[in-house]
Formats: sequence, structure tokens, C-alpha cells
Amino acid sequence: TTRLVTLPKSSSNIILDIELPDNLVKEKLLFRDGRRRRYEALFNYLIVEGTLFNIERFNKNMISISGKGPTMATVIIS
Repeated sequence: TTRLVTLPKSSSNIILDIELPDNLVKEKLLFRDGRRRRYEALFNYLIVEGTLFNIERFNKNMISISGKGPTMATVIIS
């Protein structure tokens, strides 16, 4: 998997707009927490490390991720 974003501990007011290259459009969006547990984004909302992330897909290769925060540990999005 390709690491898209690393959010440090205590991140808040998170707004990410990600444009995926064509070869990664069909890949699953994964979130990893500080203990390296994996969470797959199957729905529009996902809670990781105490933060509710809102995930929206636009067109075929645009993803918008937002969250209020703060995160309790580092979160890696890949």
C-alpha cells in the first residue's frame, strides 16, 4: 500500500483533499493507528484513535477526509 498521509498525535480540525492517481483508484482506503491496527474505510464515517473521520468520494479519483480531532496517537492513511 502507498502511504498517503501521516497525522501526528493531537491533530485537530483535519481537512484533506486527496487526488488519487489512476492506478490507485480501486485500492481500499486504510487507516492505521498507533498500535498498527488496520481499519478499512467501508462507510462514510470511521472512528480511529478517538477521532471521527468523515470520508467522501467524488468522481472516481477524488477523496475528501475531514475530522474534528484531536487524535490520541499518530494515524497513518494509506
